[in-house]
Amino acid sequence: MSITFSPPASWAPYATAAAVIFAGALFVNALAVPNMLSHDQLHYEVIRLKVQQPDLFIRDPLFADTSYQRHYIPFLDLLARVNRSTGGSENSYRLFVPLAFFVFTFGMFLFLYAQGISLAISIGVAFLSTVFIRVLMDYFGIPGPSDIVPRFLALPLYPYLFLLFYRYAARAW
Repeated sequence: MSITFSPPASWAPYATAAAVIFAGALFVNALAVPNMLSHDQLHYEVIRLKVQQPDLFIRDPLFADTSYQRHYIPFLDLLARVNRSTGGSENSYRLFVPLAFFVFTFGMFLFLYAQGISLAISIGVAFLSTVFIRVLMDYFGIPGPSDIVPRFLALPLYPYLFLLFYRYAARAW
């Protein structure tokens, strides 16, 4: 099965949606409460410090050996790089919110619009899908800066996976 890309007849709906969602991302960031690092974020900060300076916390039973938390290293490297530009973790987390919001919301719009749903309804439902709610034992949606953790930076990719499945994998069945 070969995958081919056929461009849309008009890019106008996509440009309209991108502009509306970008404005929404800026609005969400303006409304976000000032960041106070959560317990998870403080945990990541300690791990980041330990990775940068291995001689820290040598006698601490929890942080003496952080090898069991190496799966956080890509996120912590990204955070360290963004911190150099923003001046600190609080500002970096605040920057991640509109980026995650835009990527997730635009992906949901693409997924819904690909199913033939109208432009306005696709944009509206895409915005509603970003509401941060508790689902079973975890959360879904785009949180504020205090709750951004690695899984919420991976979450914006889900709509694109749904879109790929809808377009290609579902046809094979």
